[in-house]
Amino acid sequence: MALRLYGNQNNWGISIEVSFVERKKDETTLSKQAKNIDIPVVDGIYYWVQKNDESYRVQATEENRQLLRQELSNQEIRKVLVKVDIPIADEDTLDKVLDKLDRGFEKLSPYYQVTRD
Repeated sequence: MALRLYGNQNNWGISIEVSFVERKKDETTLSKQAKNIDIPVVDGIYYWVQKNDESYRVQATEENRQLLRQELSNQEIRKVLVKVDIPIADEDTLDKVLDKLDRGFEKLSPYYQVTRD
């Protein structure tokens, strides 16, 4: 899993995603990555799709999951990441941020585990 900062100084947060470092990819990297859309959708996640060297956000619905599975199978898209955003507010304490991150990791855990099999 990876953590990424998003936003600007007035509206920012941390994005957690299930992804692979492609610098070290092997022949199975993208097929492992694709397993994350075999898992049914849970509330609060979204998909980050890469197609023709461009990436875009797709709402995580069952209908979109099935569509993305088909597009991956037909090689219309390159890969799909599963992500969750953790917004951070100025008044958030460290404990609150860590709790939000913990809940985000819990949501993504099944998606990560399926890529390990």
